[in-house]
Amino acid sequence: MVMNNLKYRFRRYLDLTIAFVFLSIGTYGSCGKDEPQKMPDKPLNATIAAKAYAYISGGPSWFIAPGPGTGGTTQNTSGAVAWSGTGWLNGGNVHETLESFRKKLGHSTPPMQNNWNQYICVGDTPPYGFPLGHLLGNGCNDAGMVCYVLVAQAMLDAGFTIDAGSVVSCDNFKSYTQDTGVVKPGDIVLYDWDLNGVYDHSGIVTGHTDYADSKYYTVVSCQNLIRYFNDGAMEHRLGIFDDIPASEGGPGSNYNFIFVRP
Repeated sequence: MVMNNLKYRFRRYLDLTIAFVFLSIGTYGSCGKDEPQKMPDKPLNATIAAKAYAYISGGPSWFIAPGPGTGGTTQNTSGAVAWSGTGWLNGGNVHETLESFRKKLGHSTPPMQNNWNQYICVGDTPPYGFPLGHLLGNGCNDAGMVCYVLVAQAMLDAGFTIDAGSVVSCDNFKSYTQDTGVVKPGDIVLYDWDLNGVYDHSGIVTGHTDYADSKYYTVVSCQNLIRYFNDGAMEHRLGIFDDIPASEGGPGSNYNFIFVRP
Protein backbone atom coordinates (compact mmCIF):
# COMPACT_ATOMS: atom_id res chain seq x y z
CA MET A 1 0.00 0.00 0.00
CA VAL A 2 2.78 2.39 1.00
CA MET A 3 4.70 1.45 -2.14
CA ASN A 4 1.70 2.16 -4.38
CA ASN A 5 1.18 5.52 -2.69
CA LEU A 6 4.81 6.48 -3.30
CA LYS A 7 4.57 5.43 -6.95
CA TYR A 8 1.45 7.58 -7.36
CA ARG A 9 3.13 10.61 -5.80
CA PHE A 10 6.20 10.13 -7.96
CA ARG A 11 4.15 9.93 -11.18
CA ARG A 12 2.17 13.00 -10.10
CA TYR A 13 5.38 14.91 -9.42
CA LEU A 14 6.83 13.84 -12.78
CA ASP A 15 3.67 14.95 -14.66
CA LEU A 16 3.70 18.38 -12.99
CA THR A 17 7.40 18.81 -13.75
CA ILE A 18 6.93 18.02 -17.45
CA ALA A 19 3.95 20.38 -17.67
CA PHE A 20 5.98 23.18 -16.06
CA VAL A 21 8.84 22.70 -18.52
CA PHE A 22 6.53 22.91 -21.53
CA LEU A 23 4.76 25.95 -20.07
CA SER A 24 8.09 27.67 -19.55
CA ILE A 25 9.16 27.02 -23.13
CA GLY A 26 5.87 28.35 -24.50
CA THR A 27 6.00 31.47 -22.32
CA TYR A 28 9.64 32.49 -22.54
CA GLY A 29 10.83 30.89 -25.76
CA SER A 30 14.02 29.02 -26.31
CA CYS A 31 16.14 31.99 -25.18
CA GLY A 32 14.52 32.02 -21.76
CA LYS A 33 13.52 35.72 -22.07
CA ASP A 34 10.09 37.30 -22.02
CA GLU A 35 9.84 38.90 -25.48
CA PRO A 36 6.51 40.62 -26.16
CA GLN A 37 5.06 39.87 -29.57
CA LYS A 38 5.06 42.76 -32.02
CA MET A 39 1.98 43.62 -34.01
CA PRO A 40 2.67 43.71 -37.77
CA ASP A 41 3.04 47.16 -39.23
CA LYS A 42 0.04 48.53 -41.11
CA PRO A 43 0.78 48.36 -44.84
CA LEU A 44 1.81 51.77 -46.10
CA ASN A 45 -0.22 51.35 -49.28
CA ALA A 46 -3.37 51.52 -47.12
CA THR A 47 -2.68 55.23 -46.64
CA ILE A 48 -1.98 56.15 -50.28
CA ALA A 49 -5.67 56.49 -51.13
CA ALA A 50 -6.25 58.84 -48.20
CA LYS A 51 -3.27 60.99 -49.19
CA ALA A 52 -4.51 61.17 -52.80
CA TYR A 53 -7.54 63.19 -51.70
CA ALA A 54 -5.28 66.12 -50.79
CA TYR A 55 -4.65 66.58 -54.53
CA ILE A 56 -8.32 66.99 -55.47
CA SER A 57 -9.55 69.39 -52.77
CA GLY A 58 -8.51 72.14 -50.40
CA GLY A 59 -6.58 74.27 -52.89
CA PRO A 60 -7.28 77.58 -54.60
CA SER A 61 -9.45 77.96 -57.70
CA TRP A 62 -7.71 78.64 -60.99
CA PHE A 63 -8.63 79.48 -64.57
CA ILE A 64 -8.64 76.78 -67.23
CA ALA A 65 -6.55 77.53 -70.29
CA PRO A 66 -8.36 78.09 -73.59
CA GLY A 67 -9.39 74.83 -75.19
CA PRO A 68 -12.45 72.82 -76.22
CA GLY A 69 -15.44 74.29 -74.45
CA THR A 70 -13.61 77.15 -72.77
CA GLY A 71 -12.22 80.48 -73.86
CA GLY A 72 -10.08 81.09 -70.80
CA THR A 73 -12.88 82.42 -68.58
CA THR A 74 -13.83 79.10 -66.97
CA GLN A 75 -12.50 78.29 -63.51
CA ASN A 76 -11.71 75.00 -61.87
CA THR A 77 -13.21 75.56 -58.43
CA SER A 78 -12.78 72.02 -57.09
CA GLY A 79 -9.62 72.83 -55.13
CA ALA A 80 -7.67 70.28 -57.15
CA VAL A 81 -4.14 70.57 -58.48
CA ALA A 82 -3.91 71.48 -62.16
CA TRP A 83 -2.58 69.22 -64.89
CA SER A 84 0.82 69.80 -66.45
CA GLY A 85 2.20 68.22 -69.59
CA THR A 86 5.61 67.63 -68.03
CA GLY A 87 7.02 66.33 -64.77
CA TRP A 88 9.96 68.71 -64.75
CA LEU A 89 9.03 72.00 -63.13
CA ASN A 90 10.32 74.44 -60.53
CA GLY A 91 13.35 75.59 -62.47
CA GLY A 92 14.94 72.21 -63.12
CA ASN A 93 14.52 68.46 -62.80
CA VAL A 94 12.19 68.82 -59.83
CA HIS A 95 8.64 67.59 -59.49
CA GLU A 96 5.77 69.84 -58.55
CA THR A 97 4.40 69.56 -55.01
CA LEU A 98 1.16 70.83 -53.53
CA GLU A 99 3.12 73.57 -51.79
CA SER A 100 4.96 74.72 -54.90
CA PHE A 101 1.78 74.66 -56.99
CA ARG A 102 -0.15 76.79 -54.53
CA LYS A 103 2.80 79.14 -54.11
CA LYS A 104 2.96 79.71 -57.86
CA LEU A 105 -0.72 80.55 -58.00
CA GLY A 106 -0.30 83.00 -55.17
CA HIS A 107 2.49 84.78 -57.03
CA SER A 108 0.96 84.76 -60.50
CA THR A 109 -2.71 85.53 -59.83
CA PRO A 110 -3.51 89.23 -60.21
CA PRO A 111 -6.35 90.95 -58.32
CA MET A 112 -9.78 90.79 -59.98
CA GLN A 113 -8.63 88.17 -62.51
CA ASN A 114 -11.32 86.95 -64.92
CA ASN A 115 -9.32 85.15 -67.63
CA TRP A 116 -6.52 82.63 -67.85
CA ASN A 117 -4.42 84.94 -70.02
CA GLN A 118 -4.14 87.43 -67.15
CA TYR A 119 -1.76 85.25 -65.16
CA ILE A 120 1.47 87.12 -64.58
CA CYS A 121 5.08 86.07 -64.04
CA VAL A 122 6.49 87.40 -60.77
CA GLY A 123 10.08 86.80 -59.79
CA ASP A 124 12.88 84.88 -61.48
CA THR A 125 14.32 82.63 -58.78
CA PRO A 126 12.48 80.38 -59.08
CA PRO A 127 10.31 81.67 -61.91
CA TYR A 128 6.70 81.39 -60.85
CA GLY A 129 4.28 80.16 -63.41
CA PHE A 130 0.91 79.47 -64.92
CA PRO A 131 -1.36 76.52 -64.28
CA LEU A 132 -2.29 73.83 -66.74
CA GLY A 133 1.04 73.00 -68.30
CA HIS A 134 1.05 75.71 -70.97
CA LEU A 135 4.54 77.12 -71.38
CA LEU A 136 4.18 80.66 -72.70
CA GLY A 137 7.81 81.25 -73.61
CA ASN A 138 8.16 84.16 -71.19
CA GLY A 139 10.50 82.53 -68.69
CA CYS A 140 7.76 81.31 -66.39
CA ASN A 141 7.49 77.69 -65.35
CA ASP A 142 4.41 75.59 -65.82
CA ALA A 143 2.35 74.89 -62.72
CA GLY A 144 0.65 71.54 -62.14
CA MET A 145 1.22 67.80 -62.15
CA VAL A 146 1.36 65.18 -64.84
CA CYS A 147 -0.37 61.94 -63.76
CA TYR A 148 2.69 59.99 -62.59
CA VAL A 149 3.91 62.90 -60.46
CA LEU A 150 0.65 62.90 -58.50
CA VAL A 151 1.00 59.15 -57.86
CA ALA A 152 4.62 59.47 -56.77
CA GLN A 153 3.92 62.42 -54.49
CA ALA A 154 0.97 60.64 -52.83
CA MET A 155 3.22 57.63 -52.19
CA LEU A 156 5.81 59.94 -50.65
CA ASP A 157 3.12 61.54 -48.46
CA ALA A 158 2.04 58.07 -47.33
CA GLY A 159 5.51 57.30 -46.01
CA PHE A 160 7.02 55.26 -48.83
CA THR A 161 10.75 55.47 -49.31
CA ILE A 162 10.69 56.64 -52.90
CA ASP A 163 12.79 59.07 -54.89
CA ALA A 164 9.79 60.82 -56.41
CA GLY A 165 12.05 62.95 -58.60
CA SER A 166 13.35 59.83 -60.36
CA VAL A 167 9.85 58.88 -61.56
CA VAL A 168 9.80 60.03 -65.17
CA SER A 169 6.93 57.99 -66.64
CA CYS A 170 4.08 55.66 -65.74
CA ASP A 171 6.35 52.72 -66.59
CA ASN A 172 8.35 53.43 -63.43
CA PHE A 173 5.56 51.75 -61.46
CA LYS A 174 5.76 48.48 -63.44
CA SER A 175 8.39 47.15 -61.07
CA TYR A 176 5.80 46.77 -58.32
CA THR A 177 3.99 43.46 -57.91
CA GLN A 178 1.08 43.12 -60.29
CA ASP A 179 -2.13 42.58 -58.36
CA THR A 180 -4.13 39.75 -59.86
CA GLY A 181 -6.30 39.17 -56.79
CA VAL A 182 -8.59 41.51 -54.89
CA VAL A 183 -7.94 45.14 -55.78
CA LYS A 184 -7.62 47.42 -52.75
CA PRO A 185 -7.54 51.18 -52.16
CA GLY A 186 -3.98 52.36 -52.56
CA ASP A 187 -3.25 50.12 -55.52
CA ILE A 188 -1.96 51.89 -58.63
CA VAL A 189 -3.76 51.48 -61.94
CA LEU A 190 -1.70 51.75 -65.13
CA TYR A 191 -3.44 52.40 -68.46
CA ASP A 192 -2.09 51.33 -71.84
CA TRP A 193 -4.08 53.28 -74.44
CA ASP A 194 -2.67 51.69 -77.59
CA LEU A 195 -1.95 48.15 -76.34
CA ASN A 196 1.78 48.37 -76.97
CA GLY A 197 2.94 47.47 -73.46
CA VAL A 198 3.91 51.07 -72.63
CA TYR A 199 1.74 52.66 -69.96
CA ASP A 200 0.34 56.07 -70.82
CA HIS A 201 -1.65 57.07 -67.73
CA SER A 202 -1.67 56.23 -64.03
CA GLY A 203 -3.87 56.80 -61.01
CA ILE A 204 -4.54 55.66 -57.46
CA VAL A 205 -7.45 53.36 -56.64
CA THR A 206 -9.53 55.02 -53.90
CA GLY A 207 -12.65 52.86 -53.84
CA HIS A 208 -13.17 49.15 -54.24
CA THR A 209 -16.68 47.98 -54.98
CA ASP A 210 -18.40 44.64 -55.35
CA TYR A 211 -18.93 45.20 -59.05
CA ALA A 212 -17.57 42.38 -61.18
CA ASP A 213 -16.41 45.01 -63.68
CA SER A 214 -13.30 46.73 -62.33
CA LYS A 215 -14.01 49.75 -64.54
CA TYR A 216 -16.43 50.82 -61.78
CA TYR A 217 -13.69 51.22 -59.19
CA THR A 218 -12.95 54.82 -58.23
CA VAL A 219 -9.57 56.36 -59.04
CA VAL A 220 -7.79 59.67 -58.41
CA SER A 221 -5.74 60.82 -61.38
CA CYS A 222 -4.76 63.99 -63.22
CA GLN A 223 -5.68 64.62 -66.86
CA ASN A 224 -5.93 67.47 -69.37
CA LEU A 225 -9.37 66.51 -70.70
CA ILE A 226 -11.35 69.69 -70.14
CA ARG A 227 -14.94 68.51 -70.24
CA TYR A 228 -14.32 65.52 -67.96
CA PHE A 229 -11.39 66.54 -65.76
CA ASN A 230 -11.44 70.36 -65.97
CA ASP A 231 -7.72 70.17 -66.81
CA GLY A 232 -6.78 68.87 -63.39
CA ALA A 233 -6.97 66.09 -60.83
CA MET A 234 -10.22 64.46 -59.77
CA GLU A 235 -11.75 61.26 -58.44
CA HIS A 236 -13.47 59.37 -61.23
CA ARG A 237 -14.73 56.00 -62.36
CA LEU A 238 -11.84 53.88 -63.62
CA GLY A 239 -13.57 53.37 -66.98
CA ILE A 240 -14.54 57.01 -67.55
CA PHE A 241 -12.31 57.00 -70.63
CA ASP A 242 -14.82 54.77 -72.41
CA ASP A 243 -17.14 57.80 -72.53
CA ILE A 244 -14.62 60.22 -74.04
CA PRO A 245 -14.72 60.45 -77.85
CA ALA A 246 -11.51 60.47 -79.84
CA SER A 247 -12.33 64.02 -80.98
CA GLU A 248 -11.84 65.11 -77.35
CA GLY A 249 -8.69 63.09 -76.73
CA GLY A 250 -10.31 59.86 -75.57
CA PRO A 251 -8.52 56.54 -76.18
CA GLY A 252 -11.66 54.62 -77.14
CA SER A 253 -12.83 51.55 -75.27
CA ASN A 254 -10.12 49.22 -76.61
CA TYR A 255 -7.38 49.80 -74.05
CA ASN A 256 -5.69 47.76 -71.38
CA PHE A 257 -5.00 48.41 -67.71
CA ILE A 258 -3.33 46.59 -64.84
CA PHE A 259 -3.15 47.05 -61.07
CA VAL A 260 0.10 47.06 -59.12
CA ARG A 261 0.66 47.19 -55.37
CA PRO A 262 3.64 49.06 -53.91
